[in-house]
Amino acid sequence: MGRSVIVLGVNGWTDKTHDPAAALLIDGEVVAFVEEERFTRHKHGVGQLPHGAVSSVLSEAGVEASEVDAVACGWDRQKFDSVRGASTDVSDAVRVITGLRELAHLPMHWITHHTAHAASSFYGSGFDAATVIVADAEGEDESISVYRADRAGLDLVRRFGRGVSLGLMYRAVSEFCGFGQFGAGQTMGLATYGISQADALPIEWRDGEIYSPFPVNAWEDDVVRGWLARLEAQFGAPASPAPRATGAFPPLASHQPMAAAAAQLTVNSVMTQLVEWAVHTTGIRDVCLAGGVALNCVTNGLLLDVVSRLHVPPHPHDAGVALGAAQMVGARAGMTGWSAARADLGTPAATGVAALGKMPGAVLTDPINNAADRILDGQVIGWVQGRMEVGPRALGNRSILAWPDSIELRDRVNRLKGREPWRPIAPSVLTEEAPHLFGQSLVAPFMLVSVPLSAAGRQAIGGASHVDGTARLQTVGPTEGVYRSLLEKLAVRGGVGAVLNTSFNGRGEPVVRTALEAVLSARRMNLDAVIVEDRLIEIEGQT
Repeated sequence: MGRSVIVLGVNGWTDKTHDPAAALLIDGEVVAFVEEERFTRHKHGVGQLPHGAVSSVLSEAGVEASEVDAVACGWDRQKFDSVRGASTDVSDAVRVITGLRELAHLPMHWITHHTAHAASSFYGSGFDAATVIVADAEGEDESISVYRADRAGLDLVRRFGRGVSLGLMYRAVSEFCGFGQFGAGQTMGLATYGISQADALPIEWRDGEIYSPFPVNAWEDDVVRGWLARLEAQFGAPASPAPRATGAFPPLASHQPMAAAAAQLTVNSVMTQLVEWAVHTTGIRDVCLAGGVALNCVTNGLLLDVVSRLHVPPHPHDAGVALGAAQMVGARAGMTGWSAARADLGTPAATGVAALGKMPGAVLTDPINNAADRILDGQVIGWVQGRMEVGPRALGNRSILAWPDSIELRDRVNRLKGREPWRPIAPSVLTEEAPHLFGQSLVAPFMLVSVPLSAAGRQAIGGASHVDGTARLQTVGPTEGVYRSLLEKLAVRGGVGAVLNTSFNGRGEPVVRTALEAVLSARRMNLDAVIVEDRLIEIEGQT
């Protein structure tokens, strides 16, 4: 057998990039994938280089820098600069971006942004062929791309410029509503409160084209400013920025829910018609999504009725292009046998348990049963197991958990995390319980689709229901290890295999990485307890 081929993928190279990350691929298998924000503790890592992430993925895989065969970046820096009339010396890019002199002799493989996004979704989908749609704020000079993908590669079908960017529009609305550039999740939750009375904004699909008020190749800042001006003319003054610290929040109505609803209606309409056109054009009804717009679980839920099968990876945001860039280099080198998409590719929880020292607590002989006891008793617990997940969704390894039948418990979780009181919290459910709770069979392992609860679901897990009776669910299948076992225990003892699940982080923080970070974060939030692997840590002041 020949020597393994090792490819390192990265994102993050300028003050305008965000979500820097690193992924390591060995013979087509993703062996490690982490985001830089988890090391620097600066959410989204704007303008940061992925030095900590690079060191981590090499360490987790037991790979020396000298063993890396290729380095790839999920942007084409030279194309990016060329479009903008700029020029950057990229001769030392590998060393600068990775922070490792040992890699300086390798050339950088620059992969265009949307191609990297598309690869990050398709190659982990398990589909033999797919229609792939990338929609985000912008790539080098596009905001939406459509590909036909199969095992031979990715073929570009259509691309749309920055002027019709759904991502830039949604960003502008998020800023207008007071949530800032990265507040799309809050905007999506807010939209539900005005959706029945709102009208869409002026981006529309018509006769195979997308139309907006802006030139097709308008610059990013001009598009955002243009939308902000239009929003103010239509809805009045923008909302004040949401408070950074926990405490009293302004009334929901002060956040301009009608503007949020208009934005959501627009994304729903354009994406649905775009996907219908794309699958008709390619003849392939299995669809992969990527790009920041693919985090919109409301739209994704609507697309389930348009496609045969829908795949959205756990990392559709910009961190995902680190993986996609590595996969493109691997594909061009003839790699096959791609590993299925998964999120748990980061730091193991056990790595930092020793740092807990003599903190009050105990070693548990049965952590699953202890966690079930606490959840059924109405506690809000931190749950840290296995490898850290990549992506913005908590999927059972770095989670805050509570029993899902109580609106009061949901409200308490929101208070502890410093979240707006009107925001929903997602449920994790056993896959086989989805037909009972949601009225349909679903496989949604990455918490990226929102669908209506059934009448039985609204009764059994009412704390997970948004105001419109929907929930952004995560289905937990038979191979999901400890988290699956916890839900099975809750099903036996509590009558439903489900739990409220939100990411383990306080307001403004990235998701916790280590055991010590988890305990410190839990103390700041005043959770009831934290279980790290088999170690129970009681939080002072709680019983």
